[in-house]
Amino acid sequence: MKIKLLPPISDGKYTLKGCQVTFNPLPMDPELNEVDRKKCIELIKLVESKPKLARKELASAFRNNPYHPAVLNLQTFCEVQLKRVRKADCFITTNYEKNPHSVLAVLNYGDMLLRKRQMKKFEAIFKDKMDIGDLFLGHTLFYSEDARAFYALMGFYHIKMKNKALASLYYSNAYKLNSTHLSVLHLERKLAKKVMWNNIKRFFAQKLKPVKTS
Repeated sequence: MKIKLLPPISDGKYTLKGCQVTFNPLPMDPELNEVDRKKCIELIKLVESKPKLARKELASAFRNNPYHPAVLNLQTFCEVQLKRVRKADCFITTNYEKNPHSVLAVLNYGDMLLRKRQMKKFEAIFKDKMDIGDLFLGHTLFYSEDARAFYALMGFYHIKMKNKALASLYYSNAYKLNSTHLSVLHLERKLAKKVMWNNIKRFFAQKLKPVKTS
C-alpha cells in the first residue's frame, strides 16, 4: 500500500495540518465476511445499471448484517440512483446512528445536515474540527476519497459561514486529492462566484470623482 502525505497548508491566519492518505481503499472496520463482501461488490454493479432490481435484492441480501456501514452505504447509493432522496436520507441517518465511528457514515451525515441547512446539528459534530484527524481521533491514515469528501464538505460549510479564506484552503486540499470529482468542481464554482460577486460589490462601492475642466 502506497502512503502519501498531504502537507500542512496555511494562509497566515488559518492552518490545516494535513494528513497521511492512501489511494487504495482501506479495510472496513468491522470487516464483512467473505460471502457478504462478494455480494456487496456484485450489488454495486447492479445498483449502477439496474437500481430498481438491486433495491429488491438489497431488501433481503444482508439479513444477518443489515447495519454494517458498507451495507447501509450501498442502500443509500441505490436510493440516490432512484432519486428517492428522503429514503436515502433515512439510510444516511441510520448509518450514522448505528456506526458513529465510520468515516463515510459521519461524512455522509454531515453532507445531509449541510444540505438541509441544519447548522446546529452540523456544528455539534464538525465545528472546531479543523482537520480530518481532529474529527476521527486515533486515525493516522485515511483513504484519499474520504479525505477529499471531508475537505470539500468543510469548504462548503465555510462558504455558508462567509469565510472564503478558510473555504479556499479546504478547496486546495480537496483539489490535490481529486481535482476532477464533482464535489471539488462544484466547490470551485462556488468560490469563483463568491470572488466575482465580492469584486462586483467592491466596484459598486467606488464613487464617481469630479473631473477638473479647464
